[in-house]
Amino acid sequence: MAVTSRRITATDAVLDRAPSVGQVSLTYRFDLVDGVSNKVIGTVHPSRESTPTLSHDTTRTVKRSLNNVLLTASESGDVDPLRDRVLLYMVLGDGREFPLGRYMFSSQVGARYTSGVPLAMNLVDEMFILDQETSSAFSATPAPFNLQLGGFPDVDSAVQALVRRFSPKDGVVITVQAEPSGLLSQSAWPAGTSGAKILQDLARDGGYFSPWFDHNGVLRFVRAFEPADEIPNVDLDADGHVVPGTISETSDLLAAPNRFVVISNLSGAAPVIGTYDVPDTAPHSIVNRGFVLSQTSQLQVVSSQQATQVARTIGITNTVFERTALSTTPDPRFDSYTVVKWRGSRWLGLAWDLELAAGGRMRHTLRKAYAT
Repeated sequence: MAVTSRRITATDAVLDRAPSVGQVSLTYRFDLVDGVSNKVIGTVHPSRESTPTLSHDTTRTVKRSLNNVLLTASESGDVDPLRDRVLLYMVLGDGREFPLGRYMFSSQVGARYTSGVPLAMNLVDEMFILDQETSSAFSATPAPFNLQLGGFPDVDSAVQALVRRFSPKDGVVITVQAEPSGLLSQSAWPAGTSGAKILQDLARDGGYFSPWFDHNGVLRFVRAFEPADEIPNVDLDADGHVVPGTISETSDLLAAPNRFVVISNLSGAAPVIGTYDVPDTAPHSIVNRGFVLSQTSQLQVVSSQQATQVARTIGITNTVFERTALSTTPDPRFDSYTVVKWRGSRWLGLAWDLELAAGGRMRHTLRKAYAT
């Protein structure tokens, strides 16, 4: 298969530093904005008594959290936790700025002193808005619908319709960017279901990775891809990237499935089955183990094409059996599902944590990719 890339990332003279350079010169800026009008209100300056940490984890529903943000008494009164948002930026020593997401307040603890009330606050990305209960039922195929005549044309339109429910007129605007799917969904959810849960199900039906809000605050849907077929976004084999002594490895290969099966459970429909086998190059593949370890899911898929695509998506997203954790200097090129070159192989980024302080490290969790 031809090697492709969804995010072409050029090398960078500062971020791809020389071996003789110990760390990157940078700072972080916390802009305060009105969450509805998007008007910039000012800048907050978290106290250095506590080091804020930015965490991004693709296995969570709300992928990003900004923790340990301590605001002094002189600034805490300027913040409206119910309405305001924080835009986080990494500012390099050469003046370039890289956005690191948009966050809303999720918790606050204050202690009253004569000087005022300093606040210890945690924040999350705006998936929190979608991770609320729907007030009415939602169907990906609203009546009237016919597979031949059409209805919602595909999963992408269902996603847009759901997001509009959480974007009232004159309210918060949520921007969605989705790679074309072309797949249908006949799933339906009762009132009270989390909007984020519906999005996760639609992402599965459309063959997408789990959706997330990216560095620019955009809700992203990316079709599941084989990392081994992608051009790496970041080359960790280059000198100076990985911090020595921070590497650890884990493996769950002994119990790992090597075949993923999806069977349609639509009532009255003809039998529909799709399968996906992990690549033969994987150490736990059918070829290498000599027998099949199958994982079967019953879902509301409408065609063998969709069943196969969904089986492939489940297989790719669940194949996390060879993992490595390591630390690097801060790098804003990492987002969700970043493809990394490491030790001559391609890996998929699953999670990272970034210390938002001078000299802070970035801790990554990567999983091994297998060539198709």
